[in-house]
Amino acid sequence: MAKNEVKLKTDCPKCETENIMEIDKDTKVASNITILICPVEECEHRFAKDQSVKLSSTIVIEAADCMESLGGYSSLGEFVRECVRARIQFLSHQKAATGMSNLMGMMADDPELMRVLLEGDEE
Repeated sequence: MAKNEVKLKTDCPKCETENIMEIDKDTKVASNITILICPVEECEHRFAKDQSVKLSSTIVIEAADCMESLGGYSSLGEFVRECVRARIQFLSHQKAATGMSNLMGMMADDPELMRVLLEGDEE
């Protein structure tokens, strides 16, 4: 089965100019998701095309059971979007908490670091 290739010549949703968009190579390598970047220097908007994601039947059944127990969802797409948003928010908070924990550990190991950090705030 052939992979769908993204059309690089497209309109930027922000500046609305048609250009050959650049691909964010780091994101492509890390996630296999194509993020396009507008080449207009004043714009440089990052965007992605709508995705069609295939879900296995077992995940669809689990999602349907969950949607039924929670209620309030009009479609599987709405449920999946909310789940993805919640997961992103959770991971962002987790990353921030880990960073704060690492900083606190560094300050506990080197109390002088706290003084240096506080002095930097006064400048």
